[in-house]
Amino acid sequence: MMNLFAMLRNVAARLVSATSSQRSCAARQTCRKRARCPATAKPRPKALAVQQGTSLIEVLVSLVIVAISVLGAASLQVNALKFNTAAKDHAAASILAYNIIDRMRANRGAALNGSYDIDLDDDAPSGTALPATDLQQWLNALNERLPGGDASISRSNQTFTITVQWQEARLKTSREANAASTESYRFVTEL
Repeated sequence: MMNLFAMLRNVAARLVSATSSQRSCAARQTCRKRARCPATAKPRPKALAVQQGTSLIEVLVSLVIVAISVLGAASLQVNALKFNTAAKDHAAASILAYNIIDRMRANRGAALNGSYDIDLDDDAPSGTALPATDLQQWLNALNERLPGGDASISRSNQTFTITVQWQEARLKTSREANAASTESYRFVTEL
């Protein structure tokens, strides 16, 4: 109870002193001529006087920083898309290599006799025999799924090497100087 009365007394004393300082200004006419009353006005801080105009510079600097970060994010997105497409092509090459291996395993005798052997840049064999139609369908799938797709199948006894090759022009800027623009996937298996 005592503390409450002491607090009320302090508040009342502050109110009285604030109103009396406004009334005690004897030169009311001079206060009206000036921008502020010397009895109640507070002096202007010096730090504010020095900092005029810096907010515009700060905004411009922050805009430059935001623009650079947006360009960096856009560059990351473009590279992610480019390397995602390259990964898709690698997966397609792997699937196509397994495809021809499964066809060769289904026709093992003809594969061991060399009916499936083909070099890079060779055309698909003509004919209606099973190895010829397998190679025709497989090379057509290579051309459809991979840009500039080509392949070779070579054998040494019962070991077969399937090489799938395609163009990767999108990665040209990411490669070392004078690097080839082709990618290849090599798979070695035994029938």
